[in-house]
Amino acid sequence: MKENAGKPAIGSAARMLGVREPPGRHADVQVGADGRVVVGRAGISVSASIATMPTHLIPDHLRRGHRALRGARALPPLRVWRLADAAFADGPVADKLDLLIDSPTHGVIRPDGPTGLFDYQAAIAATQPLWVIDEHD
Repeated sequence: MKENAGKPAIGSAARMLGVREPPGRHADVQVGADGRVVVGRAGISVSASIATMPTHLIPDHLRRGHRALRGARALPPLRVWRLADAAFADGPVADKLDLLIDSPTHGVIRPDGPTGLFDYQAAIAATQPLWVIDEHD
């Protein structure tokens, strides 16, 4: 994600701490007719470790000297972040947010129940102080 003053930059654009909102073609979530986020298998994508991240998200400065990271293509203002001491396991990760693991290497942070898009984005933004840079295997 992009960095702002030592923490992830908050926003609804790609590579920011937040979800891309509908009706954009790359929206991370869907919103139902009732105006609430559809709780399912969508949300903020997270990886189990830097070694399992998509290479286009790994900053260029990390690929030098790391054989497993060759092919990384992300541009420099990006950093690799970890949500404090949260385990990579299904369950709560913060107030109003759950982690759903959908493969051994990928998961999504989603609302823990029905909520509006504004409240979901606010819950995500409230986690900003908990994120730390983690650029090691």
